[in-house]
Amino acid sequence: ILFQDQVLEVVAVVGGYSLDEADRWLKTMTHARSPDEMQRLGVELYARAKGKGLTGKRFERLWKQVKGFSRYGFC
Repeated sequence: ILFQDQVLEVVAVVGGYSLDEADRWLKTMTHARSPDEMQRLGVELYARAKGKGLTGKRFERLWKQVKGFSRYGFC
């Protein structure tokens, strides 16, 4: 994941967020990079992804990519 649009797409598909919700989620992630806030966002996304069958190692691999974007992503 290199671009914001990719995060929006992942969050929308995996978490079932609308694009507006995904945009707000992304803004929170990119502006509040504290470990506590990232943990909260991860728990929220996991709960929603679990409902779509994405759990365990598959979710962890995806979450690692999303978290990596929060440090090095591009607009």
